[in-house]
Amino acid sequence: MINPHPEVIEEIEKGYLQIAPVYIVNQSKCSKCEKEYRDCNCSKYSDGRVVEEMEDFDGVGIFWARRKA
Repeated sequence: MINPHPEVIEEIEKGYLQIAPVYIVNQSKCSKCEKEYRDCNCSKYSDGRVVEEMEDFDGVGIFWARRKA
């Protein structure tokens, strides 16, 4: 059995360390222009009105992260 370091357990309990998903996006649509997101000129990072709508994706796994995923 794996015995994690006590500091790791404490970070998990306090919510500082969380599980984040890993996935491959096969197809997504832009919420603004409705084109395939990877082919449009909109940006979900610089335009607060743009969302990447994932239509088809495959889950790959999970990893530990120190930020909300």
